[in-house]
Amino acid sequence: MLGAAKVVPLHFRGWGHFSEGADVLRAEFEAAGLAGRLVLLEPGERTDV
Repeated sequence: MLGAAKVVPLHFRGWGHFSEGADVLRAEFEAAGLAGRLVLLEPGERTDV
């Protein structure tokens, strides 16, 4: 939809009002054939995109 080469979701961990976590994100990206675009970081982790 966005055409982004990489997607780095933020603020989905530790907030009680979010019902979907990393497992759901990973599964949805895999189902859409976009698993290679998803970058899931641990809090404080860095990456280059």
